[in-house]
Amino acid sequence: KMNGAAFELADDNTLTRSEIYRSSAWTGNDLLPLMEDMQAFAQSSDFSKFYAEHTQLYASQIAYLRDEVDVLGMISWLGAEFPDVAPYDHTRILFSPLVGYNQSLKTFDEDGFRQSMPHVNFPYPEQIDAQLSRDALAVYRGLIFFTELNHGYINPTIEPYSSQIEAAMPDLSLWAGNETAAGYGNGTGIFTEMTNWALVSFHAYDVLPEAEADQIAERVEQIMIRNRGFTRFDKFQARMLALSRSQPANEPFADVFSQLVASLPDMLSE
Repeated sequence: KMNGAAFELADDNTLTRSEIYRSSAWTGNDLLPLMEDMQAFAQSSDFSKFYAEHTQLYASQIAYLRDEVDVLGMISWLGAEFPDVAPYDHTRILFSPLVGYNQSLKTFDEDGFRQSMPHVNFPYPEQIDAQLSRDALAVYRGLIFFTELNHGYINPTIEPYSSQIEAAMPDLSLWAGNETAAGYGNGTGIFTEMTNWALVSFHAYDVLPEAEADQIAERVEQIMIRNRGFTRFDKFQARMLALSRSQPANEPFADVFSQLVASLPDMLSE
């Protein structure tokens, strides 16, 4: 899924390795041994023709992300809230329904050029969408991108606090169900993912009327507790929002991390 960007397909279905991305995954290029099979599939399916026949669909989805979800606005907002993170020169979003919920972010930093590359699904409509205003819906549907884009900002911000987080979260069962705890492996992983999603709510309160932001925060809480197994996420999100609101006006969000880490033990007694 991630290494698809390390290949290019010509109009005649000829598959070649990218001259830019030797690998676009976290570790190596595990598609290389399958290159002959991928080439055979591209030829037998005439994939380039299929792609050309659906360019109108792809263009409409790109336009939705640009004009409705406002990905550029998200990037600008994250840059302002995390001013100590070196800005990215370019963001390349790769989306496909084949990704499902197996989403990820790869960043590149080479010769002074920094790129952020989220690999995500497309936010297809849901029945509950009708309950939200147009602006709230854009924030809600946009979380599929926001929760990957922000890893490029929160991960380097959280890293210096890792030892403190591990000391404050020795028992992962107090924060997440067994499967979730095993999936993230340690306290820093759990803390980072809770920050990731609570930041969706913080962003919502910054760009939406309070009542509409309340709807987003409630949905985020349901997703994290009921669907993803972060059992104490409600306490975490409430504390993070309270700390951010107590900050002086125009102070960046990144400034609350030391307080958030220090308050982890308190969340266990709430």
